[in-house]
This record gives sequence, structure tokens and C-alpha cells, in this order.
Amino acid sequence: MTETLSHTVSATVDATPAFPLNILSHGEEGVVVRLSGTEELRRRLVEQGVIPGARLQLVHTSPETGVVVRIGETRLMLGRSTAGRIFVRPAERTAHS
Repeated sequence: MTETLSHTVSATVDATPAFPLNILSHGEEGVVVRLSGTEELRRRLVEQGVIPGARLQLVHTSPETGVVVRIGETRLMLGRSTAGRIFVRPAERTAHS
């Protein structure tokens, strides 16, 4: 499992420059490019659906509590430190976004 996890989270979606999730603006969408941090943190994020290629939207941000993101129909609350370890690129607009 460790080899699979390391391969999954270190893969990049494309060559577009990535930035930490907590840089997104309220309502903005991004695509996960890579995860950093400890193996335990990366594993937890993967289990919650935060994987390279996943499209997410920043729903709420607060200096005190961190950020809330939407991935599909799921909302996740992430601390600011954790959000800073998720690297995204802006999502391309689709007909229904």
C-alpha cells in the first residue's frame, strides 16, 4: 500500500504551475495536482478523496478555523496548515460551472 500511496500522491496532473489550496478565492475551483506532508497526512487526504486530478471548490475560509472545500457532494473542513499542503491549479470552466 505504501508504494501505491507514494506513487499516487506524487503524480502530477500536468505541467501547469501549482499553488497551495489556501490561495484560492471564495467560490473558486481548482484541480489537485499534488500533496505534500507526512505519509500519514497524505494517506488521510487520499482516504477523504483529495487525490491528484480531483476537482474541488473553496466554499469558506477563516483565519481561525481554516478552509471548507467541496469535492463532489462532500464538504471537508481542513486546517490552514493542511490546506497549504494541497497543491492545486485553477480548474478549467465547464458548461455547468
